[in-house]
Amino acid sequence: MAVSIGILGAGQFAGTFAKLFRLHPGVGKMLVSDIEPGRAEELRQSAGLDGAVADFEALLASDVEAVAIFTQRWTHGPLVVRALRAGKHVYSAVPMAVTEA
Repeated sequence: MAVSIGILGAGQFAGTFAKLFRLHPGVGKMLVSDIEPGRAEELRQSAGLDGAVADFEALLASDVEAVAIFTQRWTHGPLVVRALRAGKHVYSAVPMAVTEA
């Protein structure tokens, strides 16, 4: 069964991962969202994604099972928590902390 992924952040780093995710046989539907809608649409087209959504809330409200976060590093913590609370699996491109404390 394929996992569906929502990508948050459509910069160059996300584009590399989107192409890798697309090649994985265990990945199905893929959506993208970015604070700049044009950038999300660009990644949707270049990586062959299934759609672009308006914002993070729309991504969380969608039927994707997992969210991959490719935003600025200082935004990951709060975004990851929101995605987890929405019942999504999460891939965070940066560490959330350097110590448990």
